[in-house]
Amino acid sequence: MNVAAEADESVIQVGSRPLALRAGASRTATASLFGNDEAAARYYLSNVFARDTRPSVRGLTAPHDPKIVPDLELRDSQLSPLTDTSIVRFVQTKASIPIFGSRAIVEMDRNRELLAVDAEIANVEGVSPVAGIAPKTALQSIAVAAKVKAESLNDVDAPKLTFYRDEQTNRWHLAYYFQKVRVAPQEYLKGLKSHGPHKSIVATHPCMDYLIDAHDAALLLYWSSTPTILASVTRCEGVDEEAVLRKFLGEKISDVQYTLNDSLLRIKTVDRGGASIDVPNPPTTPLVSGSPQFANCEGAVSAHFNASRVCDFLKSVLKRDGVDDKGMELICYVNCTSPSDETPPEWHNAVWWNHRMWYGQSRDGSGKLRSFARHLDIIAHELAHGVTEFTADLAYLRQSGALNESFSDIFGIIIRNWDRTQPDTGGDITKWCWW
Repeated sequence: MNVAAEADESVIQVGSRPLALRAGASRTATASLFGNDEAAARYYLSNVFARDTRPSVRGLTAPHDPKIVPDLELRDSQLSPLTDTSIVRFVQTKASIPIFGSRAIVEMDRNRELLAVDAEIANVEGVSPVAGIAPKTALQSIAVAAKVKAESLNDVDAPKLTFYRDEQTNRWHLAYYFQKVRVAPQEYLKGLKSHGPHKSIVATHPCMDYLIDAHDAALLLYWSSTPTILASVTRCEGVDEEAVLRKFLGEKISDVQYTLNDSLLRIKTVDRGGASIDVPNPPTTPLVSGSPQFANCEGAVSAHFNASRVCDFLKSVLKRDGVDDKGMELICYVNCTSPSDETPPEWHNAVWWNHRMWYGQSRDGSGKLRSFARHLDIIAHELAHGVTEFTADLAYLRQSGALNESFSDIFGIIIRNWDRTQPDTGGDITKWCWW
């Protein structure tokens, strides 16, 4: 429901008084009565659901208290500086158990006047809310599918219960929701594809989410959870992989030590020197130079500069504080290898993985190793996966997985076109290219 598209009388029933109401209509103080965004959002949802004639929808409201929508659990509340609106998101529950894929989103202006409601809710039927098996039994189904020993999954985080509807059978299940499990079903790995001609990182470093029936341990669904200010801030420069002199922010440690650490945008660039990505707890110490001029580290310069361009876009255009909108530190690893995937020193990959950026390299026609960090649109694409993860958190399968990739493609090319440092477009919209 979008308020701007509603008739006046219909909007009045919901309890909102947008400024665009007909002349002579007075604004009510309804929105100002709430102490926070959640209370206002629940009030509007209650009124919207009460307009629906279906008992299953009207039953979500609490008639004795219009501020309560008892079967919706708050997920988060975000302020969007770009639109100057608040977005409050809920997940539907039944018997205090979340319903997988459900949502109710309320958008309000700065006065907590309703702008829009977008909800997808369900009527769960024919399934008991009490689990019939233990989580350990459900975990064995994952072990069987991945063809690993059950003991190897002992460190998997405890699952949460969720209601899940199988779209093909239209049947409801009570399921254990396991997240970030480090093994994948063999059938999944056989059909795995990547962005290019080489293996996806998921093939060698799977990180999967699973839904396992909590009554009979059946494997219901699975998908990859990985798509595929300081006083020492100083201006630095260096030649990148395209032989272009780039200027960027770094950190001055001493008169003879400078690092690739942009503490304004919170970007660190680390040179792994050909080390494998399999090494646990990789170092986070950024690359060091003896002067503000970073020489003989073209891949690191490309990664650092291009990451700063993406973060600058997020901040200046989308009004977003980093990938997670909470100022998270972005660590970029260059000169990475993955021996289980490809014989070093080459690794044909660049990926957003474990909340960090990892870059491989390949040989050019002359035999020189060149980092994939030289491609701004690739970096923007991968970091957009991170933005999606921290916003819509689209499950990486079927249509939502396709949308996940599509959004990354769109932001990848938009950022490349927008960036004024690009030699072919220079930010000039008349020269934008959509390849």
